Amino acid sequence: MRRYLLTTAGFYRDRILHGISEIKPDKIIIIIDQDENWIKFQEETVAELKTKLEIPWNRSDSIVVEKWDSLSNYEKCIGNLFRTIGRIRKTDPEAEIYVDITSATRLFTIAVVSISTLYRGLTILYTPRAQKKGIRDLNPKDRNDWGGMPITLLMPYVPALERISRDAYLKQIILSLEEMGGITPSMKALLMNLKGSSKERESSSRNEIVRLSRHVQVLESYGLIATQRMGRRTIIQLTRVGYVVASMFSMQPTKKRKLENKIKAWINRATIFRNIGEHEKAISLLNKVIETKPRYAEAWSEKGSALEELGRYEEALLCFDRALSIEPKNARMWIRKSRILEKVGRLEEAKVSLRKAMEIDPKSLTPS
Repeated sequence: MRRYLLTTAGFYRDRILHGISEIKPDKIIIIIDQDENWIKFQEETVAELKTKLEIPWNRSDSIVVEKWDSLSNYEKCIGNLFRTIGRIRKTDPEAEIYVDITSATRLFTIAVVSISTLYRGLTILYTPRAQKKGIRDLNPKDRNDWGGMPITLLMPYVPALERISRDAYLKQIILSLEEMGGITPSMKALLMNLKGSSKERESSSRNEIVRLSRHVQVLESYGLIATQRMGRRTIIQLTRVGYVVASMFSMQPTKKRKLENKIKAWINRATIFRNIGEHEKAISLLNKVIETKPRYAEAWSEKGSALEELGRYEEALLCFDRALSIEPKNARMWIRKSRILEKVGRLEEAKVSLRKAMEIDPKSLTPS
């Protein structure tokens, strides 16, 4: 069974050599960042490693140098790791693969830990400065072990990703939060997004809220989400670690996902500001949504409601007119518009709006 070792060409050359001597790989893949500020230093590192490596690892075909676009971009690291490891697996299915993160960047390290949950045969190596011990024995806050900077994000990843891989509901919550832009104004809003269809949303029960709350607590214990009580509501937000985990499991195209998440985050933050009476801040966020996606009916509707709270009724009506020109079959928006028309004394128009809401959805005239 052949052994492959992937390592970056960074600092701590002697410690990298120690890892190589421990593993005794058949093939070494040295990864260097093509950043022009670092390329010369990395090439010197590669030359020194080749000089100091003992037989049989100094054979010409035993060392391969790969140049990657960036070692400081998580998504590029994930993509390159998938390709490199996939190529090894294709040519040698039984190979043992090791990745040495001793000299790696923080985001490369996070990408490696992420990949390790998908490739069970992948082993992560790290050679501490003070002692030689396994990665699971390291304390992420111990600067003496880690060297220059402790990798505080690394250790929670392994148990968290293993737990999510076993529990489909935890995975659904993470992906649902990412779909909502990384933040939700309440537990109920998260549950509604999880349930998807309008019929399922109508049948929410207390047991479902309790179940969701327990799973949210699990994710919070792993540092993937953060919660904050605001009155009777609980705001739930993805942490930096949570975003990385969500991006692993999401299958949407990266650029599209980022734009959609940004828009939904603005919408959900605007809802939170409205709930605490900060209507001007809500409007500012909704304006960003409208600038990015002018035909987003919900943004126009939410802006109209915020303007209504500020007593700016004519501006609010213009927003609802715009929202209804995009979604004329939205009963909820017709009801909101009728409420503002009633406030400004335009009672006949208010009745027309209510009748339209009734025609669209006879059950819509319930207190909101």
